[in-house]
Amino acid sequence: MRINRVSHLIELLGEGRASQSLRALILIWVLPVLAVCYPVMQMRAQNSYTGQWTAEAAPERNQVRITLHYQTETYGVATITLAGTPERFKSVAQALSSGSAPIRFQIARDAGTLTLEGSGQGGKATGKWSYSPNQAFAVELRRRGLGTPTPDQQFYLTLQDVGLAFLDELKGQGYEQPSIDQLVTMGTHGVDVDYLKEAKALNYKFDSLDTLIMMRDHGVDADYIRALQNLGFTQLPADDVLRARNHADTPAFIKEIKALGFSDVSLDELVRMRDHRITAEFVKAARARGYNDLSVEKLIDLRIHGFGKQN
Repeated sequence: MRINRVSHLIELLGEGRASQSLRALILIWVLPVLAVCYPVMQMRAQNSYTGQWTAEAAPERNQVRITLHYQTETYGVATITLAGTPERFKSVAQALSSGSAPIRFQIARDAGTLTLEGSGQGGKATGKWSYSPNQAFAVELRRRGLGTPTPDQQFYLTLQDVGLAFLDELKGQGYEQPSIDQLVTMGTHGVDVDYLKEAKALNYKFDSLDTLIMMRDHGVDADYIRALQNLGFTQLPADDVLRARNHADTPAFIKEIKALGFSDVSLDELVRMRDHRITAEFVKAARARGYNDLSVEKLIDLRIHGFGKQN
């Protein structure tokens, strides 16, 4: 019997429009069938926790990269790449270097364990992977007041290696307790324990988890903050760091402008220069035409009035 026909029969029953004989048919035959089929239908709707994996070496970064392929209900086939040192993924690294070898190893994380089996040949490796959730992790999240993760949430927390150490670091730095959804979001956006610790070491604690995610999304990392500090921009508020990043105020750009004599240039001035396409080349061209000792405001005015339009 087609599912839409079954749904229609149930609607008739619920609205009281079914005849007595039809009601008997629904109660005796249709509902028992649904009781058996519905769990199967639900299982088919869930994400798959198994699939294919591939791996390759990235010697320039001293890494092995393992890509997991899996099926999702919403997006179809999805992938995620796990990167680690050859020591961390030893059996895969050995298979990649030796040309051909059987592979079986596990990636154990707080939320669950990934088991990979396969072989390597010709500098690449491939095989099948499976996943086992850690029930103790779900119990611990519930004990901490976060609730119980859904199977999908726990799977994603395993993939992103979001565990108890991450929760402890958030709490230790004074952030609010996240929801499980927020944990998954932070994991998928690359906010991890190292990111938290590096920001703290540079005296940065953001005002909320949403700000933390936004900073990571926009490429504000420890290297960027450290580069700004080395150029004299220390203890900038998070909003200013984000504004600098969004306006493409790269360390290289700031260094070039300072080298031209603008040693006391402010972040606001740098942002305005970027917005008006005032580059080091523009400043040099203006000076070559006799416009010397121009302030940032006068350079911007020069650009607005058409100087260097061909640049």
